Amino acid sequence: MDLLALIRDIAIIVLAVETIVVGLAALVLIFSLWKLVGVVRRHLDKLVGITTDVLGTTADTARDVRGTTTFVADHAARPLIQVISALTGMSQFARAAFSRDRGNGQG
Repeated sequence: MDLLALIRDIAIIVLAVETIVVGLAALVLIFSLWKLVGVVRRHLDKLVGITTDVLGTTADTARDVRGTTTFVADHAARPLIQVISALTGMSQFARAAFSRDRGNGQG
């Protein structure tokens, strides 16, 4: 019976040491995860800052494009359309007024 008690005591000691090792490993794992969360948080903060800058630049660019489009429409496209429209109207008027076939109803 003395041998059985010795084996029991050794098993208890081995289980206690194993529990301590597993507990320490769990603490190391928790500490590593805590550090990893900190690193990820810092990188996300940088990424959010960069994204905010990019969105601001994109909004500025869109505003500039809108202004440029309005300027081109007001100062180039609209006057050109008006000139072409006037020339087309004069051309049609001249064709109708000076056509040789005025009498037969075809213009």
